Amino acid sequence: MWIRRKIKEKDFGHNFEESYNLKCYLNFEDQKIAKLNLNENFFIPRKKLHELIVEALEDLDPRLYPQDEEEKLREKIGEYVGLPAPNIVVGNGGDGILERVAHLFLGKGEQAITISPTFSMYRFVVNLQKAKRTEVPLNKDFSLDVDRLLSSVTSRTKVLFLCSPNNPTGNQFGIDEIKSLAESFQGVVVVDEAYVEFADYSVTSLVKKYENLVVVRTFSKAFGLAGLRLGYGVADVEIAKALSECVSPPFSVNTISLKVGVKILENIGIMERAIR
Repeated sequence: MWIRRKIKEKDFGHNFEESYNLKCYLNFEDQKIAKLNLNENFFIPRKKLHELIVEALEDLDPRLYPQDEEEKLREKIGEYVGLPAPNIVVGNGGDGILERVAHLFLGKGEQAITISPTFSMYRFVVNLQKAKRTEVPLNKDFSLDVDRLLSSVTSRTKVLFLCSPNNPTGNQFGIDEIKSLAESFQGVVVVDEAYVEFADYSVTSLVKKYENLVVVRTFSKAFGLAGLRLGYGVADVEIAKALSECVSPPFSVNTISLKVGVKILENIGIMERAIR
């Protein structure tokens, strides 16, 4: 059918059938396959998370749309990262925030720059906007080639995506390098800190100085909540407001995820023990 052909022509950045086809080809049972590509956190006890979810459900009325749960989570995240709630935007995983950023800042035919190798989701969200993507290879030691990144910028370049610590190389880029890019690049610098709890520092505090910096974080990795699809962005107040109100439908995050996000931050020792 033409629909199937049309779908196959799209470059979505993911091979969703790959693991299924491999399982069938090798005739393996599910329990004999170790799934490593998603970096799900099994160091947090499932029982502990179940307890928090049950607590969150106690005063939940599923007949209601989310009430003030998102505001409470934004305040709790603000305490965690050391910034006011207006600097925080909550979304469906870090991927949801990345998609909003692309929707807000990238138009058809405009350009985004990414590094290589890095997380495939940047390609996906750029393609959704029918924008162009330029990959700048990392140096041989996996460090950033700042000069080459900046020399790749054109008048149509609107967004620069960086993953730090980088997936899959694992190294974290320097604060001075992030500052230099934020100062020199006139577009939006997105720093994806999905793995920052495993690293030495965060650049979230820099959003107070650089209004073109957006930091993306998630509850999927260190906090072990991948199935709840909960993430957030940290940005200048005006950008955070636009990401919340201009490129997102109302009630975009479900009440259970919002409540469990608050619960896990109130019991942050669970995550800290898993990190150790």
